[in-house]
Amino acid sequence: MPDVLSQKEIDQLLSEIVSGEITPEDVAREEQQEIKTYNFRHPKKLARDQLRTLEMIHENYARYVSTSLSAQLRTYVEMKVASVEPLSYEEFTRSIMVPSVLGVGELAPLKGKFILEINPKVAFAIIDRLFGGMGGTPVENRTFTDIEGMALRQVMDWIFQELPEAWHNVIPELKPSLVDLESNPLYTQIIHHNDMIVLITFQVTINELEGFVNLCIPHLMLEPVVGRLTAQHWFSSMQEKKTEHKEKIENRLVRSYLPVSAELPKTTITLEDLVQLQEGDVLKLDVPVGKEVELKVGRLTKFTAVPGKKKDRLAVKIMASLGAGREKEDDE
Repeated sequence: MPDVLSQKEIDQLLSEIVSGEITPEDVAREEQQEIKTYNFRHPKKLARDQLRTLEMIHENYARYVSTSLSAQLRTYVEMKVASVEPLSYEEFTRSIMVPSVLGVGELAPLKGKFILEINPKVAFAIIDRLFGGMGGTPVENRTFTDIEGMALRQVMDWIFQELPEAWHNVIPELKPSLVDLESNPLYTQIIHHNDMIVLITFQVTINELEGFVNLCIPHLMLEPVVGRLTAQHWFSSMQEKKTEHKEKIENRLVRSYLPVSAELPKTTITLEDLVQLQEGDVLKLDVPVGKEVELKVGRLTKFTAVPGKKKDRLAVKIMASLGAGREKEDDE
């Protein structure tokens, strides 16, 4: 809305028009330049930076799903982001093939529901692979059977369980769950048809077959975390996560147990002497008493030590620490 002019500004404007410095056409042209077009069907609720952050989140998500599905299906699966764009829910439902595979899910603690749509060609290729086939698809599109629906629910769970790791920098404790599985978008009216969504489209390759998977997230669901969908917050969270992981690794290493052994000097005896050895016999070693021995941690020689006794137990006293060069030589 334009600012209200003061009486002084009005008088100055009128005097400039009277003197001919500016004309009414100039004022109208200046006002016209401030007018911007606005599409009420596609209101821009997310900035370009926020859409880019969503793209980065789901690029990571696509890598996690590719690894998970490759392991579960025991075949090559690649999933990558094809596009991230805001749409109305009506436009999304119109673009869905009927019948299709629609998983309605929740993302606690976020309110509302989202939809994961798997192209039937991709869905039936996964089913064929799960049931022992080569990953082929039927000639004609059809709805899934009850048994196939049970398998698809498991597939949805595999895909959903990768969301928390991908969204960890934005929502640390995300808990996705599958609410329903449908084949017709008429039964998945999660929001009003004019409400805005963010549609993340993935291109999926299973062996030589290609298809698409769509993730539909309503803007109402993202509203509580829109402020965190910035590149600055994303990278700062990643740095904090790296520091957290480093501390966890260090804490686990500190509590780890390592074998420590002292290698005594060697000697040589005959087989006859070895057979006649009894408890209490003394073996004469090749070095004098008090000579330093090598102390190993794992397979690495780390210290020199002197053997002895402490109370009723055998022990060694560390005399010196060996350098990194010696450790490397022993490891080789």
